[in-house]
Amino acid sequence: MSNIVNKWIEIAEYDFTTAKAMLKTGRYFYVAFMCQQALEKMLKALIVLKTNEYSPRVHKLEFLAVKAEISEELNNEQKELLNELSFFYLNSRYPDLNIGLGSLITKEKAKVLLKKTEELLKWIKQKIK
Repeated sequence: MSNIVNKWIEIAEYDFTTAKAMLKTGRYFYVAFMCQQALEKMLKALIVLKTNEYSPRVHKLEFLAVKAEISEELNNEQKELLNELSFFYLNSRYPDLNIGLGSLITKEKAKVLLKKTEELLKWIKQKIK
């Protein structure tokens, strides 16, 4: 399973790099989406490590944090981040729901999401290594 854990980490880091690239191109909605993707995959790496089983095919970050057994350790700001980013996953997949969502994410908001995501990714990764 260690290969699977490493693959999840690799993809999580790739997605976070993509989030940073989206900030540079002004695609702020996709900053939020890729932050969600990065956290989802890092949480799945932790789940695989802890359970020695494949991760659930779920995208809700709060649920994954519970499965990864870190939910109780998260502070309110981190929990709010997971909740907020889960919203962007759902709305990216259903175009009829994301009308006008691009306007919800300003450059400043995208920068904040990136910073908070980076901090949480590092924290989760420390639990893996």
